[in-house]
Amino acid sequence: ICTINNPDTVLGMRCGRYGREDVCLVLIHKSGALSLKIFRRAASIDGSNDGSSADETIPIKVPKKTQLFIENSKLEMDQAPEMHG
Repeated sequence: ICTINNPDTVLGMRCGRYGREDVCLVLIHKSGALSLKIFRRAASIDGSNDGSSADETIPIKVPKKTQLFIENSKLEMDQAPEMHG
């Protein structure tokens, strides 16, 4: 397990190929900064041997969507141009 210390809150991250490097991690910070971490070429990011415990494989119980949520979502989709335009 590797730990990366960041001075700012991370809003998003993406793992994958960047240029000629196969194993990279791109971080987007709250301040708008972008960080690029390049891992060793021998690193594996496929998750096959990530050391996860059995607790991490238990699915999380998510409640079903209520009718009020569905109605509000439909209203927001219908009025999106007025709300964000």
